[in-house]
Amino acid sequence: MTSILDAFSDHSSPLQLQEELGAGATVKVVAALQVSMQRKVAVKVFAPPGPAKESKFGRASEAVARQRFVTVSQAIGHVQHPNVAAVFDVGTLNGHAYRIQELIDGHTLDRFISEAGKLEPRRAARMAAGLA
Repeated sequence: MTSILDAFSDHSSPLQLQEELGAGATVKVVAALQVSMQRKVAVKVFAPPGPAKESKFGRASEAVARQRFVTVSQAIGHVQHPNVAAVFDVGTLNGHAYRIQELIDGHTLDRFISEAGKLEPRRAARMAAGLA
């Protein structure tokens, strides 16, 4: 299987990758240009760290985890809410599952907290309520 960045760098890719925005336990997030729409988007690419780990649901294979990523991405695509990034496309390219979604301009919660310091409980509760 090709590397994640190589998977999207050939001429047939629907995306022009711009910069990596972050990574989580199973995804990498990259800012990109969706060529067909000429819009900036966020691309979440399924990128497991290695062999699947034990969980309360039992040992999941990478293929099962990849399918779960696709299924969850499709479900999110049906949600329309101001606090949920819109999903534009879900697919697999060169063996890598991905989700193209709305690029939200702003900062991560980690960065916000590191800059703002400890949040007053009422403010934290108001922010959390906005996420629900």
